[in-house]
Parts: sequence; structure tokens; C-alpha cells
Amino acid sequence: MTALNLPIIANAIGRFRLPMGTRRNHALEHATIIVLRASGQKRVGGRADETGFRLYGPVSEREIKAAFEKVCRTVRSGEPLAHVHPGCGSNVITALAGATSLLLLFAMASLLLDLSLAARIAGFASAILLFFGLRRRIGNAIQRRFFMATDFVDVSLRGIRREPRDLARPGPVHVVKTTVRLAATPVSPQPAVAGPKGDDLSVAGGGR
Repeated sequence: MTALNLPIIANAIGRFRLPMGTRRNHALEHATIIVLRASGQKRVGGRADETGFRLYGPVSEREIKAAFEKVCRTVRSGEPLAHVHPGCGSNVITALAGATSLLLLFAMASLLLDLSLAARIAGFASAILLFFGLRRRIGNAIQRRFFMATDFVDVSLRGIRREPRDLARPGPVHVVKTTVRLAATPVSPQPAVAGPKGDDLSVAGGGR
């Protein structure tokens, strides 16, 4: 089982190194999907990158624009943005990796401690119940902390483009391009440094 699930574990570890731009658009993708699903569009999925995100499903450009504008208003007003969803692929991968790791640890502990059959069955059942009881909370917490970021103060829509259908995904494909503005970071002015022979030389800090 461990050998079969190694690609899943490797994928989960790789996702922890998502660029910050992708994490921000991942949050915007989720927020947009949550708005769409609240309006009745249940079969909508997505995938984020550093310039925006893709949406898969039977949804129109007009509906996507209206949903994203609602997300923009929420961000600009400073209200909490609903962006964590238990159906995210990161949660699925985290759950599979967690289950595989838990089973591997339990199997190793059973062999090292030479537990009886009854103790192994009881321990295995307890581990499974604990995992299913906490997997959603753990998955949501990991999703929020490592796979998404909401450190922006303003977002806007650069454009929506429809692409040919993806055979692996249901419905049309829409590419949503976004612009994200972060809070300005204050930079402390650096003291002037006198150059040789009386020349004026100053070092100034720069910020984004």
C-alpha cells in the first residue's frame, strides 16, 4: 500500500511549495466557486495558477463575472472571505497521504510491540475512527495554512476567456485572469552615507 501511494504522498509534499501567487489565486478560485454554488451551480471545479484560475463546469462567462465581482466587493470591504472548501483536491490528497501514513505507522507499531490480534484490531479500528473524525478539520486547516493566501487588499478581473473542452473535466472551460494588490509594506529610510572626497552618496530603501 505504501509503494502504491508513494506518488500521492509525493504530490502532497510538492503542493506545500506552491508559489504565493498561486496560493492567492487558489483562494480567489475557491471564493468564486463558493459564490457560484450558493447560486445553484453545483458542478463547478477549478484549478489556480500564478496569473488566475480555470473554472470547469456548466457556467457562463456572465455568471463567473458576477460571482467574481462579489468576491472583489468582499475583499475591498475588509470582510472575511469564504475560501476554504472540504471538497478541494488538496484535502483529498492530504487525506490519502494521512491515511497511508497512519496505516504504515500502525503496522510498524504492531510489529515492533508484538501486539495480540485483538489489540491490533482494536487499535486499527480506533485509528480509523480518529482519522475519519478529524480528517476534515485537519484538511481544512492545512488547506488554509499551506495551499491558500488572503494577504491581498484588493483584487480585480483582467479578463475571462473560454477555451476548448477538457476531456478530463465536465462542461466548458473558462480561464479567469486576475490582478491582486497587496498591502504596501512601509520601508524605513536608510541613513545617508558620505562618499569619498565629499561626494554625496545616499542609500534609499525601496518597496513594492
